[in-house]
Amino acid sequence: MKVEITKAQLEAIKNMTDDYQSMIENLDRESFNVSKKNIVLVDRFLKKNNTNRYFND
Repeated sequence: MKVEITKAQLEAIKNMTDDYQSMIENLDRESFNVSKKNIVLVDRFLKKNNTNRYFND
């Protein structure tokens, strides 16, 4: 599958994932595991496309 995305959309995904990760610490175990899986999937997508959500990298 090929996805077209603008720079602004990509930055929004990165920012939302980063915000989401900071909020999941207070979830119950099942919700935490589902949320963590989604974060890992986004990070994997970013890495495959030669980017990441960490601003210093």
